[in-house]
Amino acid sequence: MRIIVRAVLAAMLAAAVARVVHLASPFDLHEATKSLSAFLHVYGAIYGTLLAFLIFVVWGQFVAAEAGVAREAKALQELAALCRAGRRDGCEEVLQPIREYARIAVGSEWKGLAEGKPTPAADQAFLAIQTAVLRSSASTEAEELARATIIRVAERAAALRAERVAVSITRIPPTLWATLVFASGLLCFSIGLLDAEPLASTYMTAGMTLVVVLLLGVIADMDNPFDGTFNASRVPMEALKHL
Repeated sequence: MRIIVRAVLAAMLAAAVARVVHLASPFDLHEATKSLSAFLHVYGAIYGTLLAFLIFVVWGQFVAAEAGVAREAKALQELAALCRAGRRDGCEEVLQPIREYARIAVGSEWKGLAEGKPTPAADQAFLAIQTAVLRSSASTEAEELARATIIRVAERAAALRAERVAVSITRIPPTLWATLVFASGLLCFSIGLLDAEPLASTYMTAGMTLVVVLLLGVIADMDNPFDGTFNASRVPMEALKHL
């Protein structure tokens, strides 16, 4: 909803600017139309390529972050299932750290990732899982084989966690974001300089600004999978709390 409100306000402001330009322009817009049209043709192609590239990259990172949560949670669920199946007396000493880690992962770590900050508590909680796995004992040959498999799964979960955290804190570089915002503003302003009837010019400027600001809002929102309107799902991690 905030994205839509911002886009509408920006469109209204751009329409007002376009109206003022047509009413108080110090030069003849008709004389500049041909050269301005050629400029917009080339500029629009460059801008569209940049925008499409960013959408592709940001969407890929968003999907990777969400998939990373699911893959890590699945590895921990497999770890818990193997632990239960491979030990006659169960392994509560492993299951409890997994539950605690899940609680922190969807709580303080989720907020930390939204801010691009590390979460030492989550690191310590995951280390507790690894420690519990390594300390678990085996009284029979079957349990020893199961323990070896559990250790391998725990190592895979650690690798998946490292990958997931790395993807989750990746953001659009500030310089690239500033370039995109400036390019968007220049495009919307240039539309208002086209030689058209005042009402048509106002409509085109407002429409272009509305669409551009909406696209920028969606890109900014997807750039952070843990905050905003579109967020990665917490469901896989939430399920670990009930093992």
